[in-house]
Amino acid sequence: MGNQLTGKFLHITGSLPSESAEDDLALAQLLVRNLAREILGEGGGLVVLINSGQANSTLPFDWDILEAASEFESVYRTNRILLLTVRHPRWRDVLSDGQREILNTLSANTRDYPPPRWVGGRIRETQAELTDAVIAIGGGIGVEDTAAMMQKMNKPVLPLNFHIAGQPDDAGTPKLHAESIRNPKSFMPKSHSELVSKVDSLDVFDEESAQRVSKRIIELMCVELKGSVGRRILNAAEPITVFIGRSAAAGFTREIISRVF
Repeated sequence: MGNQLTGKFLHITGSLPSESAEDDLALAQLLVRNLAREILGEGGGLVVLINSGQANSTLPFDWDILEAASEFESVYRTNRILLLTVRHPRWRDVLSDGQREILNTLSANTRDYPPPRWVGGRIRETQAELTDAVIAIGGGIGVEDTAAMMQKMNKPVLPLNFHIAGQPDDAGTPKLHAESIRNPKSFMPKSHSELVSKVDSLDVFDEESAQRVSKRIIELMCVELKGSVGRRILNAAEPITVFIGRSAAAGFTREIISRVF
C-alpha cells in the first residue's frame, strides 16, 4: 500500500439508469470498486452518501464503495478513518439488514457529517465541503451540480468517459467529459496537461481495461492532489470537532455548524 493520498478524501459520484444493460452495470460497479480500493490503498478515504436502500430509477455507487471498504478493512485492519458519510437521518429505518450490517462493521472507520437539511442541494454542499476531489461516472443534473460546486472551490473534478447505452450526451458525466476536453484546466487545475495526454487511455470497455484505468485515474489524482492540504488522517478511536460550511471560495456564505464526534 502507498501513502500518496494520505489525508485526502475523494468522492465517486454518479449513477446508472436502473434499466441499464447488465453488462454496463457490472462493468461500472467493477470500475467503482477498483477505484475505491486504489484510493484506500494509497492512504486516502472516501466520501459516501448513505441514503434510502429502496430501488428507484437510478442506481448510485455508494453501496459498491461501502462493500469495497468493508472488504479492504477486513484484509488490512487499518484502524483509520476510511469513510466520511453523509447519511439519511433515519438510516436505521430505511436500510436493509445487510446494509446496516455493513455500516456496523465499518463504524470504527467512519465519521458522519449530517447536512443542515436533508435536501439535494444541502446534501451536495456538505459532500463538496468534505471532498478533496471528485470522480464522476454517469448520473445527471446532480452530478453537474456537484461538479459546479467543486469547481467554485477550485477542487478537481474528473469526469470519466464511460459510455452507457441510452444515456444522453448532453447531461451528467458525458456533458462534463466533453467540457473537460475543451477546458481541462477548469476540471484538473494542476494536472490538466497530463489529463489531456491520458484522456484516450481512460476509456473503459471490459474488465481488464477497468482495472488498468482505475490505476491510471488514481495516479492522475495523486499528481493533482500532491502538495494540497488534506484532512489529518484520524485514528479510529480519536474524537474530533468538525466545522461544516460552504467556503468563501464558493461565492456565498451560510451558517457554520459545529459538531463533536
